[in-house]
Amino acid sequence: MSEDVSAIQELLDENVTLRGEVATQGAGIVGLHTIIGTLQKKLREVEDELSTKKAAARQAEDVAASHGLMTTIIPTEVIQ
Repeated sequence: MSEDVSAIQELLDENVTLRGEVATQGAGIVGLHTIIGTLQKKLREVEDELSTKKAAARQAEDVAASHGLMTTIIPTEVIQ
């Protein structure tokens, strides 16, 4: 009978240990998702900024061309 109690206690201890490991891994996964989300947000911000700069460069080229000026602006295709 005491062997059964010991075996049960050992299984319970192992269960607690495994639950702790799973919780730790789960927290790590949540942390990774947070990091990925932050990086995706930053990437969108950088893409938006680049798009704005490309549009400004195109507009500057158009204005210069409409005034018959030669420009030294790098074509937007090269910026990509």
